[in-house]
Amino acid sequence: MALEVPFEGGCMCGALRYRCAEAPAMTLCCHCTDCQRRTGAAFGITVSVNTSAFSILKGETTSWLSIRQSGSKLLFQSCAVCGTRCWGDLPDIPESTLILGGTLNVAISLEPSAHIYTATKQPWVSIPDNIYEAENKPDWRKVFSS
Repeated sequence: MALEVPFEGGCMCGALRYRCAEAPAMTLCCHCTDCQRRTGAAFGITVSVNTSAFSILKGETTSWLSIRQSGSKLLFQSCAVCGTRCWGDLPDIPESTLILGGTLNVAISLEPSAHIYTATKQPWVSIPDNIYEAENKPDWRKVFSS
C-alpha cells in the first residue's frame, strides 16, 4: 500500500499538525542507538520529503539540535505543548525535511526502502532480502535509489 498524497500527521495531543503535498523521496528504518533511544523502540522510521512540499497546518514547535551517531546535525521540531518530535530539519541539506514516520495519520502505508545502522539492530528484527541494508553509515545514493 503506497502513501496517498497529500498526507498529514501531527503530535500526540493534536496541537501541532503538518501536511506534505508530494510523495516522499524515500522511507527508511534506522537502527542506530540514537533512534532506539529517541523512539523507545527497536528502530526509527524516517520519511524524507522536499521541504518546499512540507507545511505546518497549525501549532507551535520547539527545536532541539542533535548531533547524530554519524556526526551529522539534525534540528528536531517538537510540539510546544506535548513534546512529541514530529520532524527534523537538516542544516546541511535545507531542501530535505525528515518526518518521523510514527507521527503520520496513516503510518501503516509506509514501505521502507532501506534499513540503516543494522550493526546495532535488535537481534529479533528481520530485514527482507530485497531491501537495501547498511550495517553502518549508508551509501545515500543507494538509499534514495532503492
